[in-house]
Amino acid sequence: MARISGIELADNWKIDFALTKIKGIGWALSEKILSSLKIDPTKRVSELSGEELNKISGKLEEYPTEGELARLV
Repeated sequence: MARISGIELADNWKIDFALTKIKGIGWALSEKILSSLKIDPTKRVSELSGEELNKISGKLEEYPTEGELARLV
């Protein structure tokens, strides 16, 4: 299991779906993030390298998610 923004993402989920499980990330933003990082949205979480996971985590810091989003709202 990968952990991004404090959320455990199951290994068998496709990464575009998995990102939508993070509060504040919807389908459109998930696709935008993956396309900007040039990551195939049909890859499974288990197929991602550590470098790709780090890129995704870094990109998510640009957007309010989880606890930060709750404080803003």
